[in-house]
Formats: sequence, structure tokens, C-alpha cells
Amino acid sequence: MIRAWWDRGLVAVVSLLGLFPFARGLAEGEIPGQENVPLDGAHTIFVYEYVRQALLGHVSLLHADAMWYPLGRPFLLGIQNVVDAFLAAPFLGALGVQHGMAAFVALVLVSNGLAAGWMGERIGGRGLAGPLAACVVAFAPYAWCETQMGRPTQAMLSPICLALGHAWTAADDAESRLRPALWSGCWLVVAALEYWFYGFFGCILVGGVYLGALLGRGRRHTLRALAITALLPALCAAPFALYVASTWTEMPGASMSSPVPNSTRLWAGLPGRNSLRTAMYVPQLLYAVALLPLFTRQRWRAGGLALAMLFLVGVAVGERVDIGPFEGVRTPLALLRELPGFHRFWWPHRALGAVVVGAAAAAAACVAAGGLPRLLATLGIALSAGQALQTPGELTSWKAPRRPLWDEALPPGAVLLLPMLDPDAGKHFLAQWAVHHRPMVNGMSMWDDFLWPQDFKQWATKQPLLDALLAIERSRPHGRRAAEPNVLASPNGGASMPTVKREAAIRRAEQLDADDLRAFADLGVVGIVAHLKRTPPEAVATVTRLAGEPAGTETYAWWPLPAPR
Repeated sequence: MIRAWWDRGLVAVVSLLGLFPFARGLAEGEIPGQENVPLDGAHTIFVYEYVRQALLGHVSLLHADAMWYPLGRPFLLGIQNVVDAFLAAPFLGALGVQHGMAAFVALVLVSNGLAAGWMGERIGGRGLAGPLAACVVAFAPYAWCETQMGRPTQAMLSPICLALGHAWTAADDAESRLRPALWSGCWLVVAALEYWFYGFFGCILVGGVYLGALLGRGRRHTLRALAITALLPALCAAPFALYVASTWTEMPGASMSSPVPNSTRLWAGLPGRNSLRTAMYVPQLLYAVALLPLFTRQRWRAGGLALAMLFLVGVAVGERVDIGPFEGVRTPLALLRELPGFHRFWWPHRALGAVVVGAAAAAAACVAAGGLPRLLATLGIALSAGQALQTPGELTSWKAPRRPLWDEALPPGAVLLLPMLDPDAGKHFLAQWAVHHRPMVNGMSMWDDFLWPQDFKQWATKQPLLDALLAIERSRPHGRRAAEPNVLASPNGGASMPTVKREAAIRRAEQLDADDLRAFADLGVVGIVAHLKRTPPEAVATVTRLAGEPAGTETYAWWPLPAPR
């Protein structure tokens, strides 16, 4: 009995070993990620706790006053993917924000290995196929890096694994397999609900397997299985596509002219390069492993899978790439940019998540072939695992913020958080919402005004106090947004809020009076909070002149505002 289960036991062990880079932090109950709250980690903790509060009936998923107060914002308009937040809610409720998120992120990483092990067994049978596939996904530097950046949503590769495993069975040319085809479609839907582009990437992998099967034998049932797999995602995607099309102009960042630059390091991860950024790659030998099944009995399905992986690698490298003497060759990403919705696909490296899953499936196919392919695949994966474990080394973790003193001092109500355009202060302010649950005049991506809702931008220019404080910040370089000594440039060429000369911003602030402060307080804002090390002194002086001397600590200052009339 023990011998019969050795492979599944090894899958479990390998999946747990995938937590290696975060072992110390998890042992201390901390959340895997960059120290002192990563930028996207702040978004994650906000979304997870917001969804938990929505399940308790305290806030709404339809209209969120927690951000962009007093206008609010349709929550699902800015955050379309909340499946992982729903799954995390019981953990946060039972263990608190910090320990709950740590436990959930650990579960995400372990489930990647377990799902890949199941996929490997489905493709290559019992024995070595499951453990090898689990090793590829559990030891994926890509998933570790997304976790380290505070993005467990993008670290969830298990739905793609399950979709591909079922599709491989459904595309078997031996007999009709309709139930696996239906399950493959279901898991593609889950992948899309988790992160919409993962649904698309999963469809590319699954479609590649079906294409290979059709080219190989062309059996009628293969085409029928493909139709069944495609039907459910198409039905689920249709209302979402209509919703996106009808609200496209209202979505944050929809007017950006170019994606956030983020080149993929396909050849990174060499020994001695222990950088987080170089950890976002697929170990080089896995590309060779993915080609081995082309010489086996499953070569048609494997060939389709290899073509799909090649397409995804082309997406990951960006819109153009230099190939020998040919410069600026357009890639598949350049073609995708022409499709509706892909204008907002800012992070092309995330196609590597599906490439990792494809490599794991190819490894399992090698095991099924036996002989030399199995030997070479085992050796390649063993070397890749060693390379993956050595490259990033031990990764850091962070602690969820505690309740700030300013929250205890101010009466219930909305707050304005300063500075509004600094990422280092903004990420802490956003993460603190999970503790105080107050409405914020600020919102998600509060430090990137090019992502602010257009209606809020227009409203902000009509509020003299808010407009003057924003002018001061836009005139004073700070953080990653510094460009010129006296003028702050737009990030990524996408900001619609104008830059301001420092002298003009100061003159605008000097024209404010007590009526402007009173008008702002009448909106229901009970206080202004400033991070002293990050807020421009001119902004602090302006609020002090209008609201009096603040209370505070070495880090924060806060001013209670008059009660609304």
C-alpha cells in the first residue's frame, strides 16, 4: 500500500518544499512579500479585507465608499477578479489579517504543486510523472516572484494545471472523453475569474493540445470535445465582455497610451544573480524539456502544446524583439494589442505563468514515453529545480499594519491621507484600511493619478483645498516620480492631471481660507492625516494654517476638521 502511494506522497512533499524561499517568514506568521509592505501587497490586503467585509454585510461590492470618497466607486469596476479574495476570507476571519493572509498565500503555493502533480499523473500515469510536474510548478521562480511582489492572485497557477490535465485526456485519440472536456472548460472559467488573462493563457494551452490532436488523427470526437471545452468559457465570458465594453472608458488606466514597461528575463537566473527581478523567469532547461515529447508517441498533442508555449513566450518578451540581424521584430503581443481589452494588458511577463504549466505537462509526457526522454526530462528538471532554489535565495516577508494612533484620535468618518501621490506612503495608507475601515478620499492606486477615475479627477479640481494640495505635490518631485528639479512629469506618459510650477502651487495654497476648509469638512471628512517624512512641507504648513496645530507622532500628524454644518 505504501509503495502504491509513494508518487502522490512525493508530490505532497515537493509541494511543501515549494515554500522554501518564504520558510522563515511563514514560520514567524508573516506575509510572504517585500519588506515593509509591497506596492501590490497593499492592494491585495485592501481587496481581501474589503471582500471579507462585504461578505459580512458591512460594505458593498457594487458601490464602494471606502475609496474615492465622497463619490465612491463601483468596486467590481476596478477589481474584476476577486475569487482569491473570497477564498481567503475564511482565513482572514479566523486568523486575522496578518496570519490569515500568510496561511492563504502558503496554501496558494502548495496547491500549485498539488494541482501540477495531479496534471502530471493524468498525462503520464502513476509513477514519476506527477512528482516531476509538481517540481516544475512548485519550484517556479515566476510564482515566487509574483508572491514576493505581493500578488498571490498571479501566483495561483493551479486552475490552469487542472484545465490542461483534463484537456489532455479529452484530446486522447483512443476514445471519446466528454466529461474531461467539460471539466477543462470549468477550470478555464475558474482561471479567468481568478485573473482574466490567466483564462486567456489557459485557453491558448488547451487550444494547442486540441489543435495537435486534430492535426494528428482528426477524430470527430476530438472536435466535439473541443467544442464542449470552449462552450462554457464562451458563455461565461460573453456577459463579462459586454460589461467591459460598456464601461471601458470608466475603467482606470483605459486611456493609457502604452503598457507599463516590464521586460521578461528569459535568460536570467544564472548562478550568482540572486535578484528578485531576475527570478521572474522560466529555468532555461525547461524549454528543452518541453521539446522532448515531440519525439514520443504523444507527439501531436505535445507539438500543439509546444506551439502554444512558443506563442506565450512571444507574448512575454514584449511587443518587439531583436533576432540576430533583424531588429524590432513584432511579437504575438503586438498582435494582441489590436484586440479589445488587451490595451490594458500592462504586464506581458505574466504569460510565463502558463509557460511554466506547459513545461510541467511536457515533462509528464516525457515520463509516459519512458526510455531516453524520461531520463533527460528527469535530469533537466532536477537541474532546473536546483537553479531555481539557488537563484532567489531566501525571500522576505512583511507584517500587516497595526491600528494607527490617528485612527483612535479622530471621530468616525472619512479621512484625507497625505501625501496623495507618493507610493511609499500610499501603500501603507491603503494597507491600513484593513485595520480602520474608514472611507478614504484617496483610493486604490492612490499614488498614481493616471489611474484615478476621471469623475474623481474632475471633482477634485472643483475642491479648492484638495486641488491646492494636489498642486503642491505635483510640483515637488518625490519618490519614483521625480523628473525635473521643479516640475513633476507624468508617469508612463499617461497622466491627465497637469504638471504645476512650484511657485504657482504655493500661491494657490496661500489663497485658501477658513471657508475652503469648512466646505471640505462639510463633505463628511473628519480629519486630514499626513505622513510627515513624505508630505511636502508646504502642504503641512497649508493645513496647519487653516486647521491649527496638529496632533501627532514622529511619523504622522493629524488635524481634526470642524463638524459638518
